[in-house]
Amino acid sequence: MDYAELTIFLDDLLREYQGNVPGCSVGIIVDNRLIFTKCAGLANIETKEKCTPQTNFRLASVTKQFTAMCILQLVEKGVLNITDPLSKYYPEFKNGQKITIYQLLIHSSGLLDYEGLISIKRKRPISDTEVLHLLATQTTFKFLPGTSYSYNNGGYCILKELIEKVSGMSYHDYLAKNIFSTLQMNQTVLSQRNKTKIRNRAYGYSIMNHKIVQTDNNLTSYTMGDGSIYSSVEDLAKWCIGTQNIITSTLLELSQQPHIKTDEPDEYYGFGVAIKKLEGNVVICHEGDSIGFRSSIYLVPDQKMGVIFLSNSNANNGNYFTEKIARYLLSNLCSLQKLKFIS
Repeated sequence: MDYAELTIFLDDLLREYQGNVPGCSVGIIVDNRLIFTKCAGLANIETKEKCTPQTNFRLASVTKQFTAMCILQLVEKGVLNITDPLSKYYPEFKNGQKITIYQLLIHSSGLLDYEGLISIKRKRPISDTEVLHLLATQTTFKFLPGTSYSYNNGGYCILKELIEKVSGMSYHDYLAKNIFSTLQMNQTVLSQRNKTKIRNRAYGYSIMNHKIVQTDNNLTSYTMGDGSIYSSVEDLAKWCIGTQNIITSTLLELSQQPHIKTDEPDEYYGFGVAIKKLEGNVVICHEGDSIGFRSSIYLVPDQKMGVIFLSNSNANNGNYFTEKIARYLLSNLCSLQKLKFIS
């Protein structure tokens, strides 16, 4: 297989993103190298700006693995422990003594979904701090903490607040200093409402009544710990390849272990990542789903291979594309390892 065959495969797979429609960017990692990028469609329909390997998309829940990494860095520095109860840092949190940092990381806290607690009269986007305060007042759980799994964005909003509390830095500054700068992710940024200018950004769109409508944000678009990083396939490749440079191998391996069974068949959750198998290979992955955006990172560590998919359309599930591409790559891995980078 050569690049021409790979291009034909991707052109066919990504057909619906081609033309004057919301687009996507794809990055392919083989032998721990970004060997290929493929882009289609528009990052901004109004200005006709095309998607490129440098286009920054909202990562949505792919952000969670960055939040988890920050927590582990703070564990490594000895300023917190994942077994610490939430009440150690937030005494006012009702039943906080029953919830640990570990349970927040793996979605076993039993916390209620904050999205369902937002007032129907609310007009202003909610912040992580407000999510913390909202959940701190709740006296009931979905289940006893640690006894089950239920995906929970609010837990990662709390982790963002915790990072700021124990580090003495804003989450924006902590990420910039300890992750983005170290990995030379020079275009990646945490979006802060009414504050952050995002270069080369894609705007989010949704298909409504067969029409393309800009849906760039909503009431939950600006919570940071669970979903507000903007990045490109070029920068995310640096993240996928370089995480071992920002944390000890022991903690990195701990984060990628199957800690709890998810609601998906044969899938488990680690710290900000899901773990499953594809054709006998362990896969470390996560997708993001935010109004107007879809994202997915799909890594096959034993094969030193990965796929990144970013889109500014609500049309499809990100993991659908990354898994399709990963299956194709696994069947052609030997020939791909001989190729040099091209985009």
